Formats: sequence, structure tokens, C-alpha cells
Amino acid sequence: MGRLLLFIVLPLLVVVSLVTVMLTRSLPRTDGTLTVAGLEHDVRIERDASGVPHIQASSEHDAFFAMGYAHAQDRLWQMDFRRRLGSGRLSEILGKDSLATDKLMRTLGLYRSSQAALAALTPADRDALRAYADGVNAWIGADLPLPPEYYYFGIRPEPWAEADSLLMIKLLALSLGGNYKEELANQILVKHLGSKRASELLGKDFSAPPTELSAALSGNLHALVASAEARGGLAGVGVGSNAWAVSGRLTASGKPLLAGDPHLRVQLPTTFYLADIDAGDLHVSGATLPGLPVVVFGHNRDIAWTGTNLEADVQDLYVEHTSIDKEQYETADGWRAFDVHDEWIKVAPAFPASLREPYRPIRWRVRSAVQGPLISDVFGAGDNEAVALRWTALDPDDTSFGSFLAINRARNLDQFRAALKGFVAPALAFVYADSAGHVAMLAAGRIPIRGQGRGMLPSPGWVDAYAWKGSIDNDQLPSVIDPASGMVVSANQRFFADDYPYSISTSWQPEYRAQRITAMLQALVGKGHRIEPADFARIQQDTLDTQAGELLPFLRRQQGRDGRERDAITQLAHWDGDMALDSVGASIYYAWSRHFMRRLVEGPLRVEMVNGQWLDTLRDQSETFEPAFLKRVVSGELPDWCSVGDGACDQVALTALDDALAELGRLDGRRMTGWQWGDMQQLILPHTPFTASPFLSTLFDRRSPVAGGRYSVNVSMDAFSEERGYVKVLGAAYRQIVPLADPAASRFVLDAGQSGNVIDAHYVDMRDIYSRGEYVRLDRGATGQTRVLLLKPVGEVAR
Repeated sequence: MGRLLLFIVLPLLVVVSLVTVMLTRSLPRTDGTLTVAGLEHDVRIERDASGVPHIQASSEHDAFFAMGYAHAQDRLWQMDFRRRLGSGRLSEILGKDSLATDKLMRTLGLYRSSQAALAALTPADRDALRAYADGVNAWIGADLPLPPEYYYFGIRPEPWAEADSLLMIKLLALSLGGNYKEELANQILVKHLGSKRASELLGKDFSAPPTELSAALSGNLHALVASAEARGGLAGVGVGSNAWAVSGRLTASGKPLLAGDPHLRVQLPTTFYLADIDAGDLHVSGATLPGLPVVVFGHNRDIAWTGTNLEADVQDLYVEHTSIDKEQYETADGWRAFDVHDEWIKVAPAFPASLREPYRPIRWRVRSAVQGPLISDVFGAGDNEAVALRWTALDPDDTSFGSFLAINRARNLDQFRAALKGFVAPALAFVYADSAGHVAMLAAGRIPIRGQGRGMLPSPGWVDAYAWKGSIDNDQLPSVIDPASGMVVSANQRFFADDYPYSISTSWQPEYRAQRITAMLQALVGKGHRIEPADFARIQQDTLDTQAGELLPFLRRQQGRDGRERDAITQLAHWDGDMALDSVGASIYYAWSRHFMRRLVEGPLRVEMVNGQWLDTLRDQSETFEPAFLKRVVSGELPDWCSVGDGACDQVALTALDDALAELGRLDGRRMTGWQWGDMQQLILPHTPFTASPFLSTLFDRRSPVAGGRYSVNVSMDAFSEERGYVKVLGAAYRQIVPLADPAASRFVLDAGQSGNVIDAHYVDMRDIYSRGEYVRLDRGATGQTRVLLLKPVGEVAR
């Protein structure tokens, strides 16, 4: 026993103590006085009980410097990881498994386009970026203890640069714009199913024949791109948001109210970071993106704004005919040489690195056509074919950062609209309200005008008619300003008339969320109720999935073939579509609807061995919920999908019900009456990148039951696995409610917490608040501060 204590227990206690001390020292200093180079005057950073910094500065320069300092204190690892992701440098720390992601990012050239875009910004925009970078670097240069991820990988952060901040916007655009992957998937489905069936399944017109593209290239490229983006936490089915505003004539205060909740892939640290910045004429509060000095969604003294994914098609793929030596490609004007340059990718050796030979840097050749980079090179193009990507976010004159900065400074609707003129990517539908009483919904972003083609399938790069013909003028982008109804609602749906002259998108989200929000607002108004912030909070928490109402009558009228089926149908007879935590009906319906979709498409999507490269894409499609398709099936419009024979769809429905009941029984061994949705669906907040490690994920990930469904306002998009069941992968990362009568009384909340450090009290401390439908205030007088850090310029004495 003595030897056990001496040689095992005691050393283990010493190691644990040392690790605890090291981790504790990695927490940022948030009180006292520090002297830093780069400031012009003193700055106060007051952190409230939720860890939100309230920055008080005498100039915008110093405020942006302090924002950079605070971001570095709380989210440096997140900023650094995303910088590595966007610049194609993950392999330097994660090893060879990240090579595909790095090759894709190097080929896309996000960082090169970020560097190029600096030249398009005004001197004032550059000054803001430079001040922010100086703030980040002031913390990095102080040689303070780092977050634990740095010690795990044995690296130190590199200085922050202005282009790094622009890269954060490019990555957001990549997360919200997945049309190029959709084009590849459409190509595969049209070739596999034929244009008629593909049109029925996806609800689009694929009557035009697709451009020829080999099965190997289309299938492998789609799988590789989807995997590479998912590894970086970028991809997400149904990425969207909710946003709405009502005019003062409908509210108790007589001033407008605005609400917003952006939907993004769940992750740790979470996407947004709350901040309050007070710098003379600029006083702005809300959600920032770590890496940027501005508030992305929030309010200032006079206006409030939020936004949703416009779902705009701003990406097109072009099939290129290449020469035998692959040095040239065909254009309408003849053959042209590719633009080519080499990049070098460093790759970390596998663990344990000290016992392995280091890898030599890999030379990666990036080729570009006039339409854009050849993303097919990431997979390896076939003979005489390649695929190029045209995307607005890669344009060298991207001034989106300047637009965000101008939005922060805007005082009225005219100034807000002027700020949007320079907005390029990501394409957003902004929802706006101001103290003067205006409410509006405004499309923003560079939207291409196409000649031939609709952007649903890859186009022939050698045919000039398919090239872009410019972009929609900002003054002609869709907008709704002060409507007679007194309300504007955006939930990624089409919000403009059918006679609008330009094509924005063919991939609008279903209107369930928008219709539900509108109905709840109209119900309040119809009762003569004057709308208050608490009403908006209840709407953001709403878990009714109105899509279920389209399929429930069909399922309820089925005649169960045994007692279990009949019991399940009885449960659904009393269920109203609410995806609440304690709902049994929610569990049965969700599982049944998933299996019903799979049963309908599994035969048609079965892969021929000759086209095995399509396996991943077709399997993903079988797990993709298509509500418009299902509605047509149960109404009898598409009987062929249920095979042949009377009552065939009924039999498919009951077989799917058997599948669902067997699955729920495996996930929860209790009787059917105990299958509550909160036990079947869980939220796993995955740490980037430690969620990939079975051991580290237990320390860094966080789990909890979660309510909501695919199309509820309180949305929950799932990925199913046999081991974990239904796991939420996408939802509202942030919520805000702004009363323009008193913007200081605005409500905010994150889905996790302010800090990226696992041992910080603010790592996930907002999660419970968020789940209960509660919020925090960013008004210093309301919250009370617990810590004050005073930053002084060099030349003054620090305490």
C-alpha cells in the first residue's frame, strides 16, 4: 500500500495539481490595471456577471483596440483555429487527416481574397481593423498563459493581421452559402433518378439536360467537399434564422420591437460573443464575431438590426474542358492557359510526434480559370474535365466589412440603407427597426445576374451564354419598408412578389417558421393585445412544428396491424404537433416521418455498382427531409413513389411506423408512454476540435436534452446515429430582443457562454438560461459589474 501511494497515487496527485494550476493560470485577468502599447487614452473593460465586456473608451480606435484585447482574452483559440481553417493550415496541428480540408481552402483562396479585399476598404475601415489587430496582439505579445488547446498541440499563436479579420467574414459566407455543393448533389440525382423523378423529389424543374460530368468526379468531389467543410464546423443543412419586427402602433410602448435568432451549427466555443461598446458617438451592443471589431447583429442608440440567410444563389460551378496536358482550358474565344501558383502545406506527424519522422511540406498546385478556382483539383480531376467555382465572396472588391462598420454608425433608415450598398457576402435579409418608428426588411449582398441557366446544375464553362452578366443593382434588391400590416418577418422564405424581374434563389426554406411567427403576431394583434418584449420571448421559445400537421391526418387514419401500431396511432391522435421535452407524440412522429421518408426513397436511390462514387451523396439524400415531396405523396399526387398497388402508401407508412417504434425501443427501453422527446433528442455542444477525441470530448463537450423540431420557431435540426440517437446539430446560436423605446433594456442570450476556456465559469453558463427562455441585459446599470480592467497607454504607471 505504501509503494502504491508513493509511486502511483502521489505522482498522479502532483500531475493533477500541476495541470489544475496551469489551467487556472490560463484564465484571463479581468480586473486591475494594465499598461499596453497602442492605446491613445485609458479604456475601461467592465465585465458583468455573465462575462460580457462593457467597453468604455474616448475614441473608436481605443474601443476597437479593447474589443480585440477582450476577444483575445476569451476566444483566442477559436479565432486562431478559424484562421487556420480559412487559410488551409489545419494540417500543421491536426495532421494528415486534415489535408483535404486544407487543399480545399488553399484552392478556394479565402485568405488570398481577404488580403486582396483590404485594398478596396477606406482608410477609416483599415484603421478600425488595424486598431483591433493591435488589441489582439497586445494580449498575445504579453506572453501570458495560453488556453489549454495551445499546450496540447505545442504551439503559440501568431500575430493577428487585418486580413485575418476579413477571413472571418469569408468563413461566415461559406457557412451560409452551400449552393455549389447543392449543384453537385443535383447533378448526381438528375443523372441517377432522371429529370422527372429528381424534379418531383426536390420540387425543382430539372427539365433542361445537365452538362456532362463524370460520375467519379461529381460523386467524389461532392463527398470530399461536404466532409472537408463539416470537419471545419462549416456545413449545415437548413442553415437559416428567424427575424422579425413590429411597428410602434402594435406595441405597448408605442415604439417598434425587433427580434432575431441566427441558426448555425452548434459548437464550442459558440459562434457569437456579446459585447457593449461605448465610444463617444458610437454606442453599440449585441453579437460580435470573434475576429471582428464590430457588432454584427444588435443595436445602437437609434436603430436595431438582425439578419437571416437570404438563401441567395451566389455560387456557380462550371465544367471546364481541359487540354491533354491539363495546362489549358476551352473558352468561347479559344484555348486559354490556367492561372497557376504553388502553395506549401505543412503536416504535423502523428502522435507521438517526438518518435516519428516529420513529414516534408507538401506542394499544392492551385489552378484557376476565368470563372474561378478549380475545386475539382482537391479530388483529382478526370481526363479532360475540371470544375471551377464562381463565387461573389472571392471578388477582390469585397467591402462587406466597411458595410458592417457603417451599420454600427447608422442613425436612421437612410444611413442604414446606404451602409448596405457596399455589402457583398454573405447575402443576408436584414430586418431593421428604429426609434423614429420605421420597420423594414432589406436584401443585401452581391447577387449575380445569369444569362442562360438557373444555377441549379453545373454549367459549361466554354459557353459564354452561361457566364454571369453583372449583379443586381443595390437599389433593385427586394425590400419591404413600413408595410401596412405593421410587421416584417424573415425566416429564409421568399418575401417578394412573383413578378420580381431577377432570380435570387431556387432554394428557399419552407415557410413554416415564417407562417408560425406571423400567425402568433396576428393572434396577439387580433385580440387587441399590445405587443411586449415578453411576447417575443415566447415566440422564440415556441416548439410547435406546423409541418407535422400536413402528415398527421394521413398517419392517424391508418389502421394499425397490431397492438403496438394502434397504440402509437392513438398517442398521435392526442398530439398537437408540439415538440416539447415531455411529449411522447413528438418522439413517435419525428421518428416515423424520418423512416417514412427513407422508405419512400430507398429503392429509387439504391446505388448501382457502376456508379459507386455516388453512394455517400445518395445516402445523404435518403436522410434529407423533403416536406413538399411528402405532402404530395400523402395527398396522392405522387403514387409511383409508393410502388404499385392500391393502398401501397398506407403500407409504406405502417412499415415506417414499425421502423420508428423499433428504433425508439432501442433508444429507450421503457414502455411507449415513457418515450419523451427530451429523452430521445439531445444537444451535444461539440468542442472544436477535441470533439473528435473520445477522451477529450468527455472533458470539453457538453450535453443536455433539448426541445424543438425541424420547422418549429425554436428550431432543432438533427443528425441521427445508432449510438446517440437524435442529436441536435443546428439551432439558434444567439437570441436578441430589442425594444426601441428603451434599447438599454434589450435582451440577449447565447446558446453556450462567453468564454472559450473549458475551466472558465462562463464556458457554458448561459446554456441553462437559454433553455429556460431567459435572457441577460447589457445595460451596465441593470446587470451590475463584478470586475473592472483598466487599460492604460504606455507611459502611465500600471498597478
